[in-house]
Amino acid sequence: MSIPRSYMLGQDVTEKENTRLGARYPFMLTPKQNLDFCYRSGVKVATCYAFSIDNFKRPNDQVDFLMELFKVLIDVISAPGGELHRNCVALRVLGQTTLLPLDLQKEILRTTELTKENGGNVVNICLAYTSRDEISSAIRATVASSRGTENVPQPVCFEVNGPRLVSANVTMEMLNSNMLIVDDSPLDLLVRSSGTNRLSDFLLWQCHQNTDLAFVNSMWPEFRTWQLFSVLWRWQRRQPKRRSSEQRQIWHDIRIQHVAYVFIYAYFSMCAFFSQCYNFLDRIPSWAYQARTPESILRDVKWLKRIPSHLGVILTPDRGDEDLEKLMKDVAELIVWSMSAGVPVLNIYESTGILKSSMSNLQRIITDKVSSLYPSNEPGFRLFASHCGTQGFHLSIQSNDDAPTSLALFFLSSTDGRDTILEVTKTLAQRYHDGKLSLEDINIDLIDNELQKMSFVPRPLSQSDDGLEDTLLPTTLESVKSEPDLLIIFGQDARLHGYPPWQIRLSEIFCTGRSNVVTYRDFLKGLCLYAGAEMRFGR
Repeated sequence: MSIPRSYMLGQDVTEKENTRLGARYPFMLTPKQNLDFCYRSGVKVATCYAFSIDNFKRPNDQVDFLMELFKVLIDVISAPGGELHRNCVALRVLGQTTLLPLDLQKEILRTTELTKENGGNVVNICLAYTSRDEISSAIRATVASSRGTENVPQPVCFEVNGPRLVSANVTMEMLNSNMLIVDDSPLDLLVRSSGTNRLSDFLLWQCHQNTDLAFVNSMWPEFRTWQLFSVLWRWQRRQPKRRSSEQRQIWHDIRIQHVAYVFIYAYFSMCAFFSQCYNFLDRIPSWAYQARTPESILRDVKWLKRIPSHLGVILTPDRGDEDLEKLMKDVAELIVWSMSAGVPVLNIYESTGILKSSMSNLQRIITDKVSSLYPSNEPGFRLFASHCGTQGFHLSIQSNDDAPTSLALFFLSSTDGRDTILEVTKTLAQRYHDGKLSLEDINIDLIDNELQKMSFVPRPLSQSDDGLEDTLLPTTLESVKSEPDLLIIFGQDARLHGYPPWQIRLSEIFCTGRSNVVTYRDFLKGLCLYAGAEMRFGR
């Protein structure tokens, strides 16, 4: 059985949970038991999202209460014979620790110094942390460190607003090295508790590519060891069957628990079997969802209390170019469903960029599909694709004045992810070198604006492919929300596959669990999930 190299647990302590935390013991029991289980199972790095910067918006008495709990918890697990010493674990606290109370800062400093020589295992506790703050701080540090070689000849690159110089010494390795979590092994598994299907600004950079996402309904105090075991077990079932000698020794050391876990394994095997049977039976009546008309789709979503103003879709990369025609037809179906449901903005992510390289054929298929379903009152749509050639691709298909809706459609690929953040870092480094920008000016808002200009509003062509003059200016999309409200993954596993990390801070995430299949049923399930999601946003 393979062991995850890095295990991340996102938690969210809500007002409802605070009533259960009147006694400290239930709160402290959960992390103590889970940490002990992780390291006994061979997990090398565990990271816990304890407190967000946004959580400071809560009432002062709640914040003070939580700060006192964190202080007690750190003191308990670092005591002689505690979890840190028993498992030889080094404690690290990540985030804007200067925002924390002074007594908690002293306790953190004491514990980190006490455990820094512990080797092998690491526990990261994120306090006063958000991932966007981590990324912006890394960009700021990279810009500052790049100044030492400003006399190096600079290559010419093209930006939205024309040619610019880019600092040649700014690399992805430099940006990675300035992240808070840099020396740890790759992030294999991220668990989000509290029944919320979003990342809440946690480790967006680290879970960018191949991290498995697991969303569990249990609140943090009720997230017990057996639930953690079930999450790890499901993750391990999806991994290659390989085991090192070290891992064999680890599992030999915990053989006392083997009998109990056999029963748990059998239980979840039965659950997986019945789940597969359900998925098989679930596909049988799918004929009822074929050939949906705009009117029937509108009836389906009419009862939903809200519709996403920006919908994101991930098409898994294993589709490749073997069936490009089917992929384009799936895209056309998604566009029609979104138009009919009243979604104003849709972005479609395909990591290899094969859709961007086939924009002409894709435009034809989309236009034919829309025309077939709207024969008399065809809606308009606008296509955008950044990093598609030198200028990007921009096309506007104008509709009648009384058209039912209009859709802004963005095509994304892996070049719009970390690579774009690196390009923004180079741009800011050049401005900093030229004296047009100070380090204090580099903040989340500035980075957000630069990313939106570079990724979502490409330079428009003067004419569209059909020779008609394009009258839509990019300024009409400056107010478009770059972060999708809902992100649907049409794939077997809940992985982001390189989706732009900056844009999914609070996106609701829904994975269909089916490989290479795009169905209206799953599309509607995603809309229902978003409509019923609870939006707390740190409060």
